[in-house]
Amino acid sequence: MIVGLCHGCFDILHFGHVRHFKAAKAMCDELVVSITADAFVNKGPDRPVFTLEQRMEVVGGIVHVSRVVASHFPTGLQSLQAVKPQLYFKDAEYKNSTHPGFLEEQAYCLANGIKMVFTEELRSSSSAALARLKQATNV
Repeated sequence: MIVGLCHGCFDILHFGHVRHFKAAKAMCDELVVSITADAFVNKGPDRPVFTLEQRMEVVGGIVHVSRVVASHFPTGLQSLQAVKPQLYFKDAEYKNSTHPGFLEEQAYCLANGIKMVFTEELRSSSSAALARLKQATNV
């Protein structure tokens, strides 16, 4: 059985997230999604909009997702260590990332034989959508 892992905040779920999960699930038998706990979400003021429990419920309701777990750490490293997937899925925007957390995850995958896969799905931005909603409602 091939186990895949996606990790992230998944605060304001949108079509890009669903397409990412769909593409990932097409490459594995079980897709585990780890979701960053509220204390470690670094998306700006008033974020996350939804609590960890709410985000877990919504992501868990997506047909492509086999299992959802909480991550009480700032990066996906501990989720990689706990789940021990064969595949770790990231959005293509991370391909050339120099973010320390991503580099730590990448090094762990390399050292432990986990294949990092970048999905090339059409992307969207929760932060941009939230900004547009605030502007439209003059909040």
